[in-house]
Amino acid sequence: MRKVLSLILVVVMLLGLCACDLDIPEATQPSTTPDSTKATETPTEAPTKAPTDAPTEAPTTVPTEAPTAAPTEKPTEAPTVAPTEAPTKAPTEAPTKAPTEKPTELPTDPPHIHSFSAATCTKPRTCSCGETEGSANGHDWKNATCSEPKTCKVCGETSGLTAGHTFSNGKCTSCGKADPDYIHETMVWIPTNGGTKYHTHAGCSNMIDPEEVTQSEAESLGFTPCKRCH
Repeated sequence: MRKVLSLILVVVMLLGLCACDLDIPEATQPSTTPDSTKATETPTEAPTKAPTDAPTEAPTTVPTEAPTAAPTEKPTEAPTVAPTEAPTKAPTEAPTKAPTEKPTELPTDPPHIHSFSAATCTKPRTCSCGETEGSANGHDWKNATCSEPKTCKVCGETSGLTAGHTFSNGKCTSCGKADPDYIHETMVWIPTNGGTKYHTHAGCSNMIDPEEVTQSEAESLGFTPCKRCH
């Protein structure tokens, strides 16, 4: 820049000197005035033209063009191109390839095959992993007895209460257990095909299909004791 300014100043100086040289012949032309007039005219014209042309042209054109062109182009191009390309390529390629390839290679174990256990009264067929299939079998109940409630024949689970004893003539009609509260009564035989006597033995008086009852029951039915066997 300094060299350019120096050259411009030199050119301006030369142009000023040329202009002075062109004016000098006009001033030195023969005239009717004496030589003292020529000496007074020459110094006044030369200094006025040279200083006025040089300072006005050089400062105005040179400083305005050079500073504006250099700062504007360099800052705008460098920041925009460099940051945009580098960050976008690196993050997109690296994360996508690594996660997709590794998970597919890891599961090499064979698929799980269910091994179901047999169903029970309360549970369906069950695998070791917890998977179930079907439904429970349900209980196979055995009826309640005199001394036991309703009981499953498979698993032994019970439900409800015992049936209880049904006593008749001192014995349970279901299991044959003796009635602890039974008061013993004399048993007699009564005829079923006619007759009014009860007997101690079934074969007395040649009875056909006699029936065994208590003596009090026979008496309540109107039978009286046989004189042969009583």
